[in-house]
Amino acid sequence: VPAFAEGVSDFDPQKLCSLNVTLTTEDGQKAAGAEVMLYQIAEASVAEDGFRYVYTEAFQDCGLVLGNLESAKLAADLYAYAQQKKIQGTALFTNANGVARFENLHAGLYLATEIGDTGEFAAIKPFLVTLPRVSEDNEIIYHTNAMPKVTSDRSTALKVRKVWNDDGKKRPADVQVQILRGSKVYDTVTLSEQNNWSARWDCVVYADDWSVKEVSVPQGYTVTYQKDGMVFTVTNTETLIQTGQTNRPVPFLAGGGLVLMLLGAFLISSGRKQSDEKG
Repeated sequence: VPAFAEGVSDFDPQKLCSLNVTLTTEDGQKAAGAEVMLYQIAEASVAEDGFRYVYTEAFQDCGLVLGNLESAKLAADLYAYAQQKKIQGTALFTNANGVARFENLHAGLYLATEIGDTGEFAAIKPFLVTLPRVSEDNEIIYHTNAMPKVTSDRSTALKVRKVWNDDGKKRPADVQVQILRGSKVYDTVTLSEQNNWSARWDCVVYADDWSVKEVSVPQGYTVTYQKDGMVFTVTNTETLIQTGQTNRPVPFLAGGGLVLMLLGAFLISSGRKQSDEKG
């Protein structure tokens, strides 16, 4: 599947490229000793409107469209395919400055990711990088320095709580909520009055991608989710909240009013008829 980059003015297909993957936090901490894996996803050539990328043989059957090359999902899906097919990449460890330098790379589209983590910093997420790249001045740059987001691998507490928006009459005795770490289930908890409809996990990795999901939404309820830091709130709202007042007397009274109106009209008509007969 081809994809196109911005216009290029000059390109030497024989010239090799290089890539620095620099792992540092926002406050300048260097992630030394991290293992970075690099895969060549596609080969590059020049087309009329820019670079043209075509999958390498290893990835040609992945079934993914090379559309938005900045898409985190596309990078994650490509890495999942590489793992599934056990595709071999090139692995390097970052040096004392947190830099892994890949050299002698052919022009193309590359996937970079981290294998495991250092224990001190959370592993970076997979990302795509094009080699060479085009500058704002339409100049071909054969060396690229990629600086993916790096966060400290610090631990924190994760909390989940259940909130009910109902009158309590149809509320189930308990519900199950899944704690998701990325796309995988980290844990499943049963919430009820016994645990005050809440649960807590200590020493989870703050930088990980956490979310929650109610396993089975109770019948007659809708569910909404809210996240505040590492506190997740799962709210069930009854689809029709009972107020304690029934709506049935309203149509009954309306029907009664209609009967009275018809009866009044009949009496008036009868009165006029009797008056006409007397006259």
